[in-house]
Amino acid sequence: MPRPVRTSTYLTFAVLLAGFILLAHASYFTMPPVWDEVAWPWGHWPPVPVVRTAALLTAALTTLAAFLLAIELCGSLPGVPAVFAVAALAASPLFYMQSVLVLPPMPATLFATFGLWFAVRRRWLGAAVCAAALAVLIGFTAPLFHFRAGMPGLRSFAAGLARRLFVLFAADGHFVATAGLVLALLSGRLRRRRWAIAGAFCASWFVLCLFCLPKSDRELLPILPVLLTAAIAGFHTLPQKLRHPACGLLLASLVAGLFWHPLNLPFPMENSLALGESADLHRRAAVYLEGHAGNHSICAASPMLDELTRPELGYVARRLNVMPTCTAQAPPDYYVRFSPYWETPDSLTQYPRARAALRSLLAVESPLSSGEVTRTFGLQLLTRMDREGQSVEIYGRYLSNRKILE
Repeated sequence: MPRPVRTSTYLTFAVLLAGFILLAHASYFTMPPVWDEVAWPWGHWPPVPVVRTAALLTAALTTLAAFLLAIELCGSLPGVPAVFAVAALAASPLFYMQSVLVLPPMPATLFATFGLWFAVRRRWLGAAVCAAALAVLIGFTAPLFHFRAGMPGLRSFAAGLARRLFVLFAADGHFVATAGLVLALLSGRLRRRRWAIAGAFCASWFVLCLFCLPKSDRELLPILPVLLTAAIAGFHTLPQKLRHPACGLLLASLVAGLFWHPLNLPFPMENSLALGESADLHRRAAVYLEGHAGNHSICAASPMLDELTRPELGYVARRLNVMPTCTAQAPPDYYVRFSPYWETPDSLTQYPRARAALRSLLAVESPLSSGEVTRTFGLQLLTRMDREGQSVEIYGRYLSNRKILE
């Protein structure tokens, strides 16, 4: 009979996990609020290092919960599948980037994972408490989950279904996890009550996600601990000489997803390291506008709108004169055009039909093209800032090749 693991061992492991998570995200401690973070109803944003640390500690607790859940799900499998499962979760691009963001999916994953751990151990009171906390979190943060009202149309439903299936089972190295999942199914490893509980939760959460706008992939985060644990369990049914190479391949493919997207499809920046580069680009653009625009009118979409009008976010020292919409009848003095997602020069969106289909799938409004900005508002390109598949362009007025607005 195996000896029970002492509580101090788990506490030591939790401290190590927290240290690793904090160290791996050290470069993000001063990153200002980005994208959907600016939509939080803060009266005033707390100090950035404080909220980043709180977010990372939440992620560390989530990895601990995933480790405990993996121990229960993997049962008597040989080797150390739970260690590989938590390593795969930490390496997942979606989990890695969400770890540093102050958004509801990570706390939701924490409550869901601990709730599953209680459920598979038949600790129903603990499972009920976690389920209630998850329900309250969703109720308070539904807009940030992008939940839609009413039933989605057939086309929207099909697009959301296709996108979420691709994200879970193919993108960012998940195709390797899918192979492990298939092995687990074929081996009969998942024909157990504990896996039935975990599978029922994942299926229910996936259906719930279909009522979210297909704007981001973060809503799928609570499914990842179970999916990656199932993949590792599948690989641990292989012969010993193949077991560790298969797990290593999964880890390598997940890490590669932080830097590269297959097929050059446009993806939300929060799925990769492009998120930090996006924040840096927006900060540089804000510095340029603060120094050149003065009190002139600026047209910019969200999140740039908030970044330029809320000094507490850390992009500007004073509020700039920004309008959310502009027309040819009332043109702005400056117009800011920026990439809404990560996109390489050889992306499929270079083809008009592919661009229309993919942007519809991503549910992202296409920005005006450079020519449309010039024709509609009579503005010319003043400066362009580029970083790895994304850009910010600032347009203004010229006369005789000299700038009017200074």
